[in-house]
Amino acid sequence: MRNIIKIKSYFKNYFFVSILLCFALLGLLIISAQTTHALELSKTYLQKTIVAELYSVPVKFNLTIVNDAGEDKIRIFTLLPILMFPNEEITIPANAAKTIAVTAYLKERKPGKFTYSYYIKSQNEGLIKDSFTVEIVPLEEALQIILPDSISVNDKQVNITIKNNKAINFGNITLSCHDLLEFDKTITLMAKEEKTIPVNVSQNIHNALAGLNEVNIALNINNEQITIKKLVNVEAHESIDETTQEIQKFLLRRKIITKTNTGNKEVTATIVMKFKPIERAFTSFNIKPDKSLREGNWQIFSWQKTLQPGESFSVVATTNYAWIFIVLIVIAGIAIALRQTKEREVEIIKKVKKLKTKQGYFAIKVVLNIKNRKDKLTDVRLVDELPEVMQVYESDKLEITLPHEQKQGRLIWHLGEMEKGEERLIEYIAYSKVKLIGKIELPQAILEFKLKGKPHTVKSEKVYIIEEE
Repeated sequence: MRNIIKIKSYFKNYFFVSILLCFALLGLLIISAQTTHALELSKTYLQKTIVAELYSVPVKFNLTIVNDAGEDKIRIFTLLPILMFPNEEITIPANAAKTIAVTAYLKERKPGKFTYSYYIKSQNEGLIKDSFTVEIVPLEEALQIILPDSISVNDKQVNITIKNNKAINFGNITLSCHDLLEFDKTITLMAKEEKTIPVNVSQNIHNALAGLNEVNIALNINNEQITIKKLVNVEAHESIDETTQEIQKFLLRRKIITKTNTGNKEVTATIVMKFKPIERAFTSFNIKPDKSLREGNWQIFSWQKTLQPGESFSVVATTNYAWIFIVLIVIAGIAIALRQTKEREVEIIKKVKKLKTKQGYFAIKVVLNIKNRKDKLTDVRLVDELPEVMQVYESDKLEITLPHEQKQGRLIWHLGEMEKGEERLIEYIAYSKVKLIGKIELPQAILEFKLKGKPHTVKSEKVYIIEEE
């Protein structure tokens, strides 16, 4: 990684240095063009093809220099955006040949075939111009990853092939995949080499749809990260899971059938339930059945639904025998309501009015209005109550009806009989010497009577008085 950073940093600064060197080079070229060189150059390419996406893969060649004169010192360089090694001074012995391993890292990496110039600065001979040729290819052309024609949900392992189509020494390559395939592998891939490796099939295969699916394979080559996208065919797999759950609670039974598409293609699922006629009478469904038919003593219902992979649908059948009791309760309720309606034909209305007194006592006038819209009533008795601090005001001068009995705040009137349509008005005055404040509640008045020999009771509403300070 450090080498890659150095290469890229070099390319950023090289442009400015090359301008300065250009003028010096021009003068040296004019001088060297008039001179016969004692150095002879020849090249043998070790790696002439490089990958456009990989800055860490250089051009490699052996440069052989034959020196027919005395000892010389040279330095290799270029004015182009190319980083060449070795870049230190090299000694060429007298009357000898020396082979130098040259590597060139290119900044411009557009695919195609190109020839680049470079220079050898000789201490004895001046500048010597030379060139090298390179072929730049895209990674997908140089490196081919071959997946199997198809994979299925039952596969545990498959083989993949990594093929080097060019004369490029990739060295160590780390391949990683964590989608439909699950692997981390490191291989060594030399020029024109091909390797086949076994890899695991991921559990994610169960979530993939049938047909072509994308697989992402990450490559690490000389610490450069590249992702290659490939397509693989996932074979169609049809599978439907069914679960049944039954819940029993006293008079209620619930049956739930669920079907789930656990395959990777669209399927049509069918749910079937059957019931005896009595069961069906008390059974309801969360979804209306698509079909129903009678077969012997059974009534059969069916539902159909198209499910996508991973989709589920459930049918809930609820058999509720509580309906029998509900019907009975309703009937009883109607009977009670009819009874209450009859009783309301005998009515008692209680009204209260606050009075002012000379002594400043708290006093009220209570009016009890009894109406009989039913048949003749016998043994009619009226009962009313007062708070403990209050008592009945007794007077012969006022038109009031004093109770026949008073027992611990209970006021009782014996009214005897009441004919149909008869109405009676009972009025009395109650007072308290203790000042009452706030919301004062007066209990319900109770009317007891017999109707056709059967005892009945009717109550008035509660009444309230608010007394402020």
